[in-house]
Amino acid sequence: MAEQKAVAGQDTVAGQKGTAARREAVENQTPPARVSERNTRSWRERWDSWEGLGAGTIKLIAVLSMLIDHTAAGILGRYLNQAGIRTYLFAADPVRDAWLEQYGDLYFLYDFMRNVGRLAFPIYCFFLVEGLKYTRNQWKYLGRLVIFAFLSEIPFDLLFNNAVLEFQSQNVYFTLAVSLAVMIGLKELGQRLRLQGTSQAAGFLTMILGLAAVGAGCILTVFLKTDYSYRGVLCTVAIYLFSGSRIKQLLAGAVAFCWELPAAPLAFLPLALYKKKRGLKLKYFFYAFYPLHLLVLYLIAVCLGIGQLPAL
Repeated sequence: MAEQKAVAGQDTVAGQKGTAARREAVENQTPPARVSERNTRSWRERWDSWEGLGAGTIKLIAVLSMLIDHTAAGILGRYLNQAGIRTYLFAADPVRDAWLEQYGDLYFLYDFMRNVGRLAFPIYCFFLVEGLKYTRNQWKYLGRLVIFAFLSEIPFDLLFNNAVLEFQSQNVYFTLAVSLAVMIGLKELGQRLRLQGTSQAAGFLTMILGLAAVGAGCILTVFLKTDYSYRGVLCTVAIYLFSGSRIKQLLAGAVAFCWELPAAPLAFLPLALYKKKRGLKLKYFFYAFYPLHLLVLYLIAVCLGIGQLPAL
């Protein structure tokens, strides 16, 4: 009798456990309505619900790309110049092939890293346009670019020109500052046109003045011999003019940078994932990284004993 009660008690406990397990399994199941809703959501709804990439994250991609690029130019380029790349790479086939057999790996690594570096500038141009759209004070924004242009010039000249200060080429901050000034001019012209009405004469005058502003910016960058020169201004303006539509803006930017195939247009792939969120708050890190990394790379070249050689 005692054994029968014990067995009955065990069956009861087992039954309770089984019932609890089935109840838990049922509770953990996704309701059919929710499964159906998830399966029927359109790609647009899924895209809208995804947070995307923040501006800070994409800027970090640009920073890493730029660091790789300048490491190739400032460090590997010096070694290649020491190996006589300017003489042997364009020599007759037997001489060139012999040189490539010895230094080919270094050269192809250099070339790959330089192509990776082509991702940086399109991203900076894109966020220059975004910065103008959201800045509280466009003139302070322009002033910061000008200040960092002057702060970056000595590190830029040391790494790329082996001089404390020279005027044969100027750093990319000058190009960005000129591009921003041109966009401010276009923005002011557009606002005045809206205030004065959309008459044919006003529209024509605005177009002429806008072309003059773009032309003046291009001429200034050529005169100053800035990095990316007039092309940088034109590419940034193209991104700005199509900023009313994200798809058109990305396509315009990719087409504008086709002169730097194959890598530069690829910069607009991560930009397509940008959803107007700030993300990482590293504002002054991005400003300061440019001159600081140039200076550090030059000091590394000096420590390696190649500081006196030209960059490539």
